[in-house]
Amino acid sequence: MQIGFESSLSSPLPLLLLRGPSTQLPAGIGEMAVSLNDAAPVTIHYGAFAAQDPHYRLLKLFPDKGALEALAAATSIRLEGSTMPPLHVTAIGTVLTKMDACMSTKLTA
Repeated sequence: MQIGFESSLSSPLPLLLLRGPSTQLPAGIGEMAVSLNDAAPVTIHYGAFAAQDPHYRLLKLFPDKGALEALAAATSIRLEGSTMPPLHVTAIGTVLTKMDACMSTKLTA
């Protein structure tokens, strides 16, 4: 499983990207419950995309501001109802802070 972020000038908040086996990630578009640090799940919109390898899928999650703040402090991410095991993560807050600084630099340039 791979995790990443995507940011663009047209979107005010970064997207959470998950790439993993097609059997462990949902297809299509919709909403899913996501538990951060084993807290009560938050609902996040998502869209699923085919990857170059047909055995994998790319999932784009569109967190709102509250979910993004919770994500910044997260050490584990679990997609409720998915067969994907919980992801243990570190430094998401640092990554989001650096992405925000980069976007500010782009906007002022």
